[in-house]
Amino acid sequence: LLAMRSDVDVRRTGNVFYHVYDDPSSTFVARARDEMTAYAGTPFDPTWILVATWHRVPNNPDGSRTFGDQDSHKRNTFQVVIATDESSTHAVFNYPPNGIEWTGRSRPSG
Repeated sequence: LLAMRSDVDVRRTGNVFYHVYDDPSSTFVARARDEMTAYAGTPFDPTWILVATWHRVPNNPDGSRTFGDQDSHKRNTFQVVIATDESSTHAVFNYPPNGIEWTGRSRPSG
């Protein structure tokens, strides 16, 4: 799965977090079950959920080991939620309501 087709670099700024939910009695699992069932239109009872969040990550436009565009003030936050009931799997991609600040590789011209 690709939450955003781009190179990010969190060596100096930005973070990547993840959390696994596997307790069926948790509030988060219940909410995911309800929302995914409503969206899909068929019952879905996840037994395992992974939430990965990229928080305020900068672009690395040239994909190099240098710090790329780290000095730019543009940062993106986005998230992927992967849920499975051990028979089928669903993925949800979350992006900010106001959009993202940069996309893809933005290489300098010349």
